[in-house]
Amino acid sequence: MEGRDFLKLLIFFMVGISLLVGMLWWVGVDKLLSAMQRASIGWLLVAGLLVFPAYFVRAVRWRLLLLPVKNKVSLSTAFWTTAIGFMVNTLIPIRLGEFVRAYILGEKEKIGFAPSFSSIIVERTLDLIGLLTLGLISMLMLPVGSSLPGWALNGFKIVSVLIGVILAVIFLGIK
Repeated sequence: MEGRDFLKLLIFFMVGISLLVGMLWWVGVDKLLSAMQRASIGWLLVAGLLVFPAYFVRAVRWRLLLLPVKNKVSLSTAFWTTAIGFMVNTLIPIRLGEFVRAYILGEKEKIGFAPSFSSIIVERTLDLIGLLTLGLISMLMLPVGSSLPGWALNGFKIVSVLIGVILAVIFLGIK
């Protein structure tokens, strides 16, 4: 790792840790522990069982997105890198896990940070398109005559514009 990359990673890590400590201070450790005690073990087990298939599907999708960069990315590397990235996203609130995912896969598979990170941007754009599609289908299934709150319609508009901008940047980047 170059000194500059390490410094960036260290800065992001320290900012993330600071935000986590600030959130714990704001919420209070006693409230956090109380909420953890009220958590249902059954639902935690269900969530835990659903996490692994979700990471597996994400790893397979990530491998497909990386085909133009490298023909054969290891599924186990993609899976564990995805798991580590989402763990970091859970622990540190500034989405540092996406950078960690790109860095780890870039180093392990020898493809570099930029191609790994750009594939994550494409992946997140596909996620947004999927969510927008599900939202629009849900809107079409509303009973005739019902209306959505203004904030929901504005949210759809904002996400649509964001997707358009991201796709335009991706297409311009390809050219």
